[in-house]
Amino acid sequence: MTDNFADDIRRHNEMIEALGKLWLRQGEINDEQRAMNQRLDGYMARLDGFMQQQVVFNGDLKTTLARIETLLARLPRGEENGREA
Repeated sequence: MTDNFADDIRRHNEMIEALGKLWLRQGEINDEQRAMNQRLDGYMARLDGFMQQQVVFNGDLKTTLARIETLLARLPRGEENGREA
Protein backbone atom coordinates (compact mmCIF):
# COMPACT_ATOMS: atom_id res chain seq x y z
CA MET A 1 0.00 0.00 0.00
CA THR A 2 1.37 3.39 -0.96
CA ASP A 3 1.33 6.44 1.26
CA ASN A 4 -1.00 8.20 -1.16
CA PHE A 5 -3.49 5.36 -0.98
CA ALA A 6 -3.34 5.26 2.82
CA ASP A 7 -3.82 9.05 2.93
CA ASP A 8 -6.77 8.76 0.56
CA ILE A 9 -8.38 6.11 2.78
CA ARG A 10 -7.78 8.22 5.91
CA ARG A 11 -9.31 11.32 4.27
CA HIS A 12 -12.21 9.23 3.04
CA ASN A 13 -12.84 7.93 6.57
CA GLU A 14 -12.64 11.48 7.96
CA MET A 15 -15.16 12.67 5.38
CA ILE A 16 -17.50 9.77 6.24
CA GLU A 17 -17.24 10.61 9.96
CA ALA A 18 -17.91 14.30 9.26
CA LEU A 19 -20.90 13.41 7.09
CA GLY A 20 -22.21 11.14 9.85
CA LYS A 21 -22.01 14.03 12.33
CA LEU A 22 -23.78 16.32 9.88
CA TRP A 23 -26.46 13.70 9.30
CA LEU A 24 -27.07 13.35 13.05
CA ARG A 25 -27.24 17.13 13.48
CA GLN A 26 -29.66 17.37 10.57
CA GLY A 27 -31.88 14.85 12.35
CA GLU A 28 -31.83 17.06 15.47
CA ILE A 29 -32.68 20.12 13.38
CA ASN A 30 -35.57 18.23 11.77
CA ASP A 31 -36.90 17.28 15.22
CA GLU A 32 -36.68 20.92 16.33
CA GLN A 33 -38.50 22.02 13.19
CA ARG A 34 -41.26 19.45 13.77
CA ALA A 35 -41.74 20.79 17.30
CA MET A 36 -41.94 24.38 15.99
CA ASN A 37 -44.42 23.33 13.31
CA GLN A 38 -46.64 21.71 15.95
CA ARG A 39 -46.60 24.89 18.03
CA LEU A 40 -47.40 26.98 14.96
CA ASP A 41 -50.28 24.66 14.08
CA GLY A 42 -51.69 25.24 17.57
CA TYR A 43 -51.30 29.00 17.26
CA MET A 44 -52.97 28.99 13.86
CA ALA A 45 -55.91 26.97 15.19
CA ARG A 46 -56.36 29.48 18.01
CA LEU A 47 -56.16 32.37 15.55
CA ASP A 48 -58.78 30.72 13.34
CA GLY A 49 -61.10 30.51 16.34
CA PHE A 50 -60.41 34.11 17.23
CA MET A 51 -61.10 35.23 13.67
CA GLN A 52 -64.44 33.40 13.65
CA GLN A 53 -65.40 35.16 16.88
CA GLN A 54 -64.26 38.47 15.40
CA VAL A 55 -66.52 38.00 12.36
CA VAL A 56 -69.51 37.46 14.66
CA PHE A 57 -68.53 40.47 16.78
CA ASN A 58 -68.16 42.68 13.69
CA GLY A 59 -71.64 41.65 12.50
CA ASP A 60 -73.14 42.45 15.89
CA LEU A 61 -71.33 45.78 15.94
CA LYS A 62 -72.69 46.73 12.50
CA THR A 63 -76.19 45.90 13.68
CA THR A 64 -75.76 47.99 16.82
CA LEU A 65 -74.40 50.95 14.85
CA ALA A 66 -77.31 50.75 12.42
CA ARG A 67 -79.76 50.80 15.34
CA ILE A 68 -78.01 53.81 16.87
CA GLU A 69 -78.13 55.63 13.54
CA THR A 70 -81.87 54.89 13.30
CA LEU A 71 -82.47 56.22 16.82
CA LEU A 72 -80.41 59.34 16.13
CA ALA A 73 -82.37 59.98 12.94
CA ARG A 74 -85.63 59.87 14.93
CA LEU A 75 -84.50 62.47 17.46
CA PRO A 76 -86.21 65.82 17.02
CA ARG A 77 -84.03 68.55 15.65
CA GLY A 78 -83.78 71.64 17.81
CA GLU A 79 -82.13 75.00 17.33
CA GLU A 80 -78.40 75.07 17.53
CA ASN A 81 -78.50 76.92 20.85
CA GLY A 82 -80.97 74.47 22.32
CA ARG A 83 -83.99 76.88 22.33
CA GLU A 84 -86.92 76.58 20.04
CA ALA A 85 -87.92 79.63 18.05
